[in-house]
Amino acid sequence: MSLRSITSLLVVAATLLLARSARAHDPHLGTFILSEQAGHWRLEAHLSTDGMHQFLTSKYPHESLSEVSPKVYQDYVESELRSGIELRYDGTPVVLGKILVNLAAHATQVSIAIEGPSPGAREVEAHIEAFDLGGMQNNIFQLAAYGFRRHVVLKSKNQFRGSLSLLAGDTAVAQTQASKTSSDGAASIQGVPRWTWTVGFGLAALVLLAWRYGKRRRWLVVADHH
Repeated sequence: MSLRSITSLLVVAATLLLARSARAHDPHLGTFILSEQAGHWRLEAHLSTDGMHQFLTSKYPHESLSEVSPKVYQDYVESELRSGIELRYDGTPVVLGKILVNLAAHATQVSIAIEGPSPGAREVEAHIEAFDLGGMQNNIFQLAAYGFRRHVVLKSKNQFRGSLSLLAGDTAVAQTQASKTSSDGAASIQGVPRWTWTVGFGLAALVLLAWRYGKRRRWLVVADHH
């Protein structure tokens, strides 16, 4: 087999491996960011449109979702968000306000107005089970306020529940959650298994080495002819 053929096979293998893994994980990964700007608190969600559609299709098997109007579809999404999101400040329930849904082909953006924590509140508790299909969903709940960021991964193993400290000088809650999620962070990057990235970069390195070797070999052949 020629050097050019080997290089082509390595490129194709690396591309297929990364593309297949990304497709396999993205539909069941959601991000929920609790943040504050100018005294206004919001919960921003970034969700896979494909994953949401799979969930809604499973829940409403007799409904032709591809034929309903965008308004009706958004109503379904909002209903699932309200029933699948529960936040508490120190045990006190947080009321979800107006929900804005921006549907797109690949990713859906959601913005939810909520009330902020009262002065002296120590932690925010989250139970986010929205759009889980058979325990496959992983929802990253992130706090981005008071000049710091903290997060916890909510999944079936922890019943989609977790809590984060609201105090800048008190990281006990965040550290407890970090110990639960450190293995998740070590095992994956943006929902794609870390071993997949390692193999992909390894294949890319082999392609680069093969290309440089081929180039050097052609240069030596030309030099010998002269």
